[in-house]
Amino acid sequence: MFRPPIAVRRKWPSSHTIHVDELNEEGLFGLREMEGRHRAILRFNHVRLVEDMVDLPGICDRLLQDGTLTWTILDDINAEITRTNKVRKLLEIIPKRGPNAFSSFKSALAETANVHLAELLDPPVEPDDLDTAGNSQHSDTLPRGWPSYHVDKEVNVEQCNPSDPEILKLQQDSENVYRMRSSPRGRVLLINNIHFKKTSLFPSRMGVELDSIGLDLLFQQLDFEVEHHVDLKFKETTELLKSESLRDHSKYDSFVLFFNSYGDNSYVYSVDGKKMEINELMSHFDGFCCPTLAGKPKIFFFLNGFLEKMDPGVLVRYENQYGSAGNICSLQSPTHNKSITNGKATNSPGINITDKPTSPAHKRTPLKCRDDDTASWMERIPTKADIFCGVSSIPGYSTFRTNNFGSWYIQAIIHAFQTYAHKDDLARLVRKVNCLVAKGSSRIAEDKNIYKQMPMFQSSLRKDLYFFPGI
Repeated sequence: MFRPPIAVRRKWPSSHTIHVDELNEEGLFGLREMEGRHRAILRFNHVRLVEDMVDLPGICDRLLQDGTLTWTILDDINAEITRTNKVRKLLEIIPKRGPNAFSSFKSALAETANVHLAELLDPPVEPDDLDTAGNSQHSDTLPRGWPSYHVDKEVNVEQCNPSDPEILKLQQDSENVYRMRSSPRGRVLLINNIHFKKTSLFPSRMGVELDSIGLDLLFQQLDFEVEHHVDLKFKETTELLKSESLRDHSKYDSFVLFFNSYGDNSYVYSVDGKKMEINELMSHFDGFCCPTLAGKPKIFFFLNGFLEKMDPGVLVRYENQYGSAGNICSLQSPTHNKSITNGKATNSPGINITDKPTSPAHKRTPLKCRDDDTASWMERIPTKADIFCGVSSIPGYSTFRTNNFGSWYIQAIIHAFQTYAHKDDLARLVRKVNCLVAKGSSRIAEDKNIYKQMPMFQSSLRKDLYFFPGI
């Protein structure tokens, strides 16, 4: 039998008659507030929630259905004129709706077109102070969302413990681990093309200055010499790399190049709009062109995305922790992604390797060291050996950046390296970078679709590469 809402009167001085739902709003039935850590999560992600949240009516309907919101509150939200103000009003109200409001809000986001925001609100750890969340130097737990604006405010590389027996063992394992003891470890070239000529039709790449600043601090703390170059033309780029390859790198144990520009996974552009093949740029430092780096690791990172194709991603449903690995839920690919068919990936350009060896493999020639009688040897290795190349996105797809954060890819490198380089080798570090960037989700202008980014890398490294910071 239907019963109308019961009207009750306050027993304290007031003649105002209110309804039961109003009593719940005001907490007169003992409605407790949201936990402090959940309030902190909402506060840290406020800007992202305001900017990215879509389908506000769908979210409110779900919160109304489970009792988190009331009709009166819903009227207050709808009284706001703009979408932005309505979202702000909702975010103002949610923390006052009890200890279950956070999980209800997160579920409402996950059930609408806001899955990436639901993931953003699910922290990897549950600290009392969120300022330390996702920034633990001793845990392999990565931030659940990316970009994560509450990490990497400062670059502070975790140092190795020189007395750690595992570290000592790695340093002595010359067969499987690259030597990384020189001080400086090597040279780092940072090439950052920001402002392009008007005739090139490329807009300025705002926000990438933050990447250069972070990389400078990172590699200085990793004990590298860092050299900056900004807005290089084709001829200037070629001359710089040729000059660097002719430099004597005998006293260094490695070399690093970051190239930040427009391009794809196989080429980049100079500021005068000329295309430069990535393989040709890296060839300046192979064993033939730069003999003082032969046998030493050469590390290349290229941030080179275009806004050509946008990757909407696919939904993956996971069972519980002990269930199956996951089932892919297929989505219709947009028309601009027709080049992806039958789930087959195209071959990406890489280091050219001939099928037939030109000399006996692993042939060693005895050699005496100049300063003692310890037996050493020479061996013939491939010309293109010991090269690592990371690119910010898969072929043909976009790379994302923001003016107040920098690029997703470079900031992920900074976070992963400063947090884990004291214990992880390069292969593990770049997998963490890939994982972080893959967590990111973005929208372009008024487009309501969610887009993803996926970095990739190729490697001819023959050993594990540890940076050994602090040793």
